[in-house]
Amino acid sequence: MIRRLIKIIGFSFSIIGAFSAVVTLLPRVSVSPPSPEASNISPTFFLISNSGIVPLTNVEPSVGLCKLKFSDIANMPVLVGAGCRPGGPIATFMKPTIWARSDLGLDEHYTIALQDFLHLQSPAPIDYADISISVDYQVWMMPWHFNKSFRFKTKPGGDGKIYWYAE
Repeated sequence: MIRRLIKIIGFSFSIIGAFSAVVTLLPRVSVSPPSPEASNISPTFFLISNSGIVPLTNVEPSVGLCKLKFSDIANMPVLVGAGCRPGGPIATFMKPTIWARSDLGLDEHYTIALQDFLHLQSPAPIDYADISISVDYQVWMMPWHFNKSFRFKTKPGGDGKIYWYAE
């Protein structure tokens, strides 16, 4: 009876230990919005980080455009992305080749510039933006590809700065 109880307790601890190991080894990719910027949000830089202990390989960020409204540019249209619904998923993503990176190790990060995606001759003030940054990656020593998306919108602050909010 006691041996059976010890086996059950040992098995329970084994399951809990295996679950804890899997959770610890899960990838932790994140995208951080820029700090508040005065009146002009282009060029805007986003920080892509790996806070997990497992290195990531084949890291490829992409951007999905839902809405982008420029100010101070004569006759510049409001850009609206294909397949975008307010509050819904963004259907089309573009991958600037200069954003691709081979790996992202423990606590490593790098910066991407929204300007690389917009291809503007000079930085243009933007009144409003609703974008999604998606990161495709592989976990080291695993053949599967993973994807994580981060949605960001801008709002003007009372101090005249533009704030990016994660949604």
